[in-house]
Amino acid sequence: MFKRLLLQSIHADEAIIRIVRVSWFHYRWNILQYSILLISTCFFFYPLQTIGAWGIWIFLFLFLLSIIGFVRLYILWSLNVMLITNKRIIDIDQLHLFEKRVSECPLEHIQDIRYTMKGFFATLLQVGTVIIDSGSVRGHIEFTNIYHPAEVKDVIMWTQKSKNHQPITETEMEL
Repeated sequence: MFKRLLLQSIHADEAIIRIVRVSWFHYRWNILQYSILLISTCFFFYPLQTIGAWGIWIFLFLFLLSIIGFVRLYILWSLNVMLITNKRIIDIDQLHLFEKRVSECPLEHIQDIRYTMKGFFATLLQVGTVIIDSGSVRGHIEFTNIYHPAEVKDVIMWTQKSKNHQPITETEMEL
């Protein structure tokens, strides 16, 4: 749905190897809050309906507020990505609806790639953080709360080591 916005960061001579998104685990508290709001709004529909027109307006307001919250989470999830191309790594952090931070690092400048998984549920769900050190003054690129961070690290390493920087197939990664 938001592919056009993501492709604005890609140059004409680049090919996308992989798009890595933030896990839904990252938004667990927001999902819980909007779910409680939606369920409680539906639960109190009848008492609100007995109030009259004001009760129906309150119900509609709370119902729409919860739906807008879920749509907002979907938009943030869709736009918060790491793009692995055949020439560079692009980290697009969509912090809020109107706040975006973009970091990029050419594959040639990557000096160190590491990942961490912290906590019981994060380890159980295979959710972690990939940290890419470019050796620059600006520091490193950190992509948090992604599924299978070890696999993402391996894709970056294989892409960096491939001589012609062509998209990598699954069979090549297994070698």
